[in-house]
Amino acid sequence: MLGAVVGSVSTFLALTTNMLQSLGIWFAGSFVGIARGQYEVLWIVLAVVIVVFVVADRLTVAGLGKDIATNVGLDYDRLILLGTGLIAIATGVVTVVVGAVVTVGVVVVVVATGAPGASESPTVAGSDVSPIGCETTVLAA
Repeated sequence: MLGAVVGSVSTFLALTTNMLQSLGIWFAGSFVGIARGQYEVLWIVLAVVIVVFVVADRLTVAGLGKDIATNVGLDYDRLILLGTGLIAIATGVVTVVVGAVVTVGVVVVVVATGAPGASESPTVAGSDVSPIGCETTVLAA
């Protein structure tokens, strides 16, 4: 319900400012509407990547769990907050520049593989993916 309200307000504002086509491009998630002077904020993402590169070892240890991270002397809560903040900044900047990228195809695959009755290894028409990631093609005789 709230999404519909926000969508209708943004459509109204786009209509009143004659920016409806730009809004459509933004909702589609495309680089088409980007002009000089609108993509420079992507440099913020480069700064985030550098910070992640510097703290990558600590983020890896934090991924092992709170007990292990605390035992090796890391402030787990602060590190998780830093990682979450960096992800939020990078995602927000890219969304502002490119637009909302719809990834329904990825959601369908995740739901289908987790559904009851789904096989242990996912199959695609005529092929089988083994647990180690090697794909073998089944040939019909």
